[in-house]
Amino acid sequence: MKHVAHVVLWIVCLPVAVAAQTPDVDDLRQRAGAYVQDFIGKFSTVVSEERFLQESTALPKVSGSGMNQKFDVPQPGHREIRSDFLFVRRQASDDWITFRDPFEVDGRMVRERGDRLVALLAAPTLDNQALAQTLAQESSRYNLDPGLRSVNDPILALVFLQPKYQPRFRFTRGARDQKAGEDVWIVNYQEVERPTLIRTAGGANGAGDAPARGRIWIDRGTGRVLRSEVAVNTSRIETTFAWDDGLQVAVPVEMRDSYRAGRTGYRVTASYSRFRRFGVATSEQLGESKR
Repeated sequence: MKHVAHVVLWIVCLPVAVAAQTPDVDDLRQRAGAYVQDFIGKFSTVVSEERFLQESTALPKVSGSGMNQKFDVPQPGHREIRSDFLFVRRQASDDWITFRDPFEVDGRMVRERGDRLVALLAAPTLDNQALAQTLAQESSRYNLDPGLRSVNDPILALVFLQPKYQPRFRFTRGARDQKAGEDVWIVNYQEVERPTLIRTAGGANGAGDAPARGRIWIDRGTGRVLRSEVAVNTSRIETTFAWDDGLQVAVPVEMRDSYRAGRTGYRVTASYSRFRRFGVATSEQLGESKR
């Protein structure tokens, strides 16, 4: 009987021990914030290769009238772009900016291969913000959707975890995801401050607020971000990260992006490989961080 009583007592106490292990959301975001600060330093001036697959599906259009009325169903679009993708840190503020420089579109070379970004960033009088805008415009002309977008960034969610930006968001703890890791927890976030970090393009009423929301998968022991989701207006960006022994951080390995522009829906799957670092001292003239 003594043995049975001991077993019953252990079963009753077990839920209390498990409950005590549930982390506080503030602890999770603080650990993740410290990890992001380390990530910025280690991932700075890292070049990778991006394989960007884009598909589009447009809604049918009605043409004609009366007995001649018909539906015009646009053909789905498909585009594959390979680019050098570069992350650069602005040391003065711990912000960063990302550059995308296409070299191949649908199997056709559009420029000579080589680290053109590295050569450009080595220029001592380079204005990196102007370069970013130039490269963004050059890159966007190859997309099925020619509009400029600043949210198709695989590490966008890490911006929100920087300690200086965390107060702009409301964080709540979600469930533990043991498929992602033994002690990985989902943290939900919602931007509450205005003006928002991400702004819509200026129109008749000027630029507008575009609050971000989503989820982040955080390993409690290390603060490491393993997965992220960002929703902004019609855009939804999902990124998967994997550990890189050489860089000693979890690097983005896949980004999925879906959004709608007018009557057309777009889906993007981007993969990242060949991560490499270069030792060029870059200009501090980065302007605003990449949003």
